[in-house]
Amino acid sequence: MPPDYLSDTFGLKGQGAIVIGGNGSLGGAAARALGNAGASVLIVGRSEETCRSRRKDLRDAGIAAEFYTADATSAADMERVLAHVIHHEHFGRVHILVNATGSMVKKPFLDVTDEEWTSVMNTTLEAMRIPCRVFGRHMKERGSGAIINFSSMGAQMPLAESVPYSCAKAAVENLTKQLAWEMAPHGVRVNAIAPGFFPAEQNRDALKGERGRQIRGNTAMNRYGDPDEIATAILFLAAPASTFVTGSIVEVHGGFSSVCLGFREPD
Repeated sequence: MPPDYLSDTFGLKGQGAIVIGGNGSLGGAAARALGNAGASVLIVGRSEETCRSRRKDLRDAGIAAEFYTADATSAADMERVLAHVIHHEHFGRVHILVNATGSMVKKPFLDVTDEEWTSVMNTTLEAMRIPCRVFGRHMKERGSGAIINFSSMGAQMPLAESVPYSCAKAAVENLTKQLAWEMAPHGVRVNAIAPGFFPAEQNRDALKGERGRQIRGNTAMNRYGDPDEIATAILFLAAPASTFVTGSIVEVHGGFSSVCLGFREPD
């Protein structure tokens, strides 16, 4: 193997990466992986406190990192982020966009209010659609780029009391494939990650007790995933290693398999 094979294949030196939701658990792991590969990383989130904390963690690890407080459901905010990147000395352009946003309401479908449905759709689907449009246009103009969206196993199978979230993630997967087709002639690749069960802010409580036991029982590796285990898949999709990969939904779930994850006890 040539001595520079790994750096040529998985290295991101000189590239600018935006991680929306990078102040969260999985988004933060993605930011760290991209930064360790040489990218300059911009963390984008709504909470200045958590964004600032994530930037400190990344800088302590020797990664060139900044943060910008913004709402991904606001086109005006995303345009401001783009302008910030273009004029920033460490960036200049966006090579990589990771959309790691989403929220969940845990209750039966018939009990979900219109406000809750709209909220989940906004934070899970709109918060990806809008950045894909703003930064996708930027990438198209420059003839290259990689967009990586966060989907979920819930997009492909029923999850108990998670209808709004699952519907939104199914739309994310469709959006990913549609954009991959439109953007491929312009050198922009669009893929998605479909995680299995990784403890994170929005699902940590739901993974406790009997529900958690059944989830692990339906996972071949009989455990939850570690954030770094999804971050390496994101690195692959961002790096030159995947130059012929677009429109793909990469499943990272430890061998999870279930026809219907409804957690109903047999009669």
